[in-house]
Amino acid sequence: MSVLVTDQGFAAVPAADFVSLAEIAGHKGAVDLVHTDDPEALLPYLAGLSLIRIAFPAFSDGRAFTIARRLRALGYRGVLRANGPVIADQYAMARRPG
Repeated sequence: MSVLVTDQGFAAVPAADFVSLAEIAGHKGAVDLVHTDDPEALLPYLAGLSLIRIAFPAFSDGRAFTIARRLRALGYRGVLRANGPVIADQYAMARRPG
């Protein structure tokens, strides 16, 4: 069961129709990235994306934080969501990209 952690507490994860980076041309506003995807591949689509979910394969793998920071540097202002084993100690780091 997935749980969304917010500043206000825990919440149910809202439904979204995610596509992978390989399927981005057919997106409906949401995309899944894995920790090895290049966020610059999303440049032509950023304006039409409202939600990007970035996979954390393990709590000890911080590459997803770098992807989030790079997305913000590229101008993405929509919702970023971590997907996977993120521990409580990483919450502050997860909030840094906004």
